[in-house]
Amino acid sequence: MAIWQGLPLEQWPAVDREAWAKVTTSAPKPSFREPQRRLRQTTLRAYALAYGGWVAWLDRSGRLDPALRPEDRADVDSVEAYWGDMKTAGFADLTIVGRLHGLHDVLRLISPAADVGFIAAGARRLRAVARRRTSIADRIQSPQAIFRHAHALMGGARNISDVRQAIDFRDGLLLALWASRATRISNLTDLAFGAQLLEQDGHWRVEYQPWEMKGGVRFAFDWPASLVEPLTTYIAEVRPLLLAQGERRDDHRRLWISIKGNPMSSVALREVIQSRTRAEFGLPMNPHHIRHSLATEVAEQTPENVMDIPVMLSHSATETSERYYNLAGPARAAVKLAEEVERIRGGEKRPPIPRNEAEERGDNPLWTLLGRNRK
Repeated sequence: MAIWQGLPLEQWPAVDREAWAKVTTSAPKPSFREPQRRLRQTTLRAYALAYGGWVAWLDRSGRLDPALRPEDRADVDSVEAYWGDMKTAGFADLTIVGRLHGLHDVLRLISPAADVGFIAAGARRLRAVARRRTSIADRIQSPQAIFRHAHALMGGARNISDVRQAIDFRDGLLLALWASRATRISNLTDLAFGAQLLEQDGHWRVEYQPWEMKGGVRFAFDWPASLVEPLTTYIAEVRPLLLAQGERRDDHRRLWISIKGNPMSSVALREVIQSRTRAEFGLPMNPHHIRHSLATEVAEQTPENVMDIPVMLSHSATETSERYYNLAGPARAAVKLAEEVERIRGGEKRPPIPRNEAEERGDNPLWTLLGRNRK
């Protein structure tokens, strides 16, 4: 699907670039017609990617008239053709839904008075009948399994002076932090020394201000103890090597560095998570799946801690906690049913899985996230 690569902002038609620049740089106003002031920069970047895909499709299909206003190009026939071409190209239903919502939201930003509600309505209808190609349950792995894979990646990078092994070490550290703290991908992306990532006398802490969080509430946690040594190695050896791959070789203070020496984007971090989990487990996990996995595991294993879920995942409402709590009962019932079937059949039970080294140290991601050690 490389042909579906979107156009970057600098290649948009002039009228689109000007409209986008106006809504993203204008002074804040207490007006409904300035909805972009409620959006974070990461959200605006995601919108720009979605809109770039639309503009690229218009160009490929011969429908791009640079002189037209953005909303005038988004007529019903064009949007239906866009929808149909994505379907023909093999895009999943939910991917199409996301692209349509992104197109709608950008048009609402740059042309608040435009009549583009039909795009959102169409996306909602598609979502109502959308089918996932694989279930969430098929994709989700336990935090412990991801944590073990992350440590294997770091442990296998024996020659960090080699760029490819340095990348393995970086990806292992990224996965381990993701599995241990279930941070949103935008917050992982923004981690920078002296801003969100703070150090004092060898103690590392991560702090996000309210305006950096989706729920608008300050969020902070200690860097996992088991990852302090890998973080130190990454800062001292891996990160400088990756920075040196860039042309400018300047230090922009961001934690995650690409192979080209640049700060990694949310898209790049997402690709790392998906590609590494696909290679290890057969199906990719997206950045949100670990949050689902951790919350469900808390609800199943320690339901008395279910009300900790909003705090540990920085949720702004308790409805999500209740949803995961409601999953716990059926999950336990399914386990008991499987055990009973196995007993009736007289099958030989598998030997218990030994606790791994991380669990023995009390570094199980579930328990460190809850702020306690497993007894």
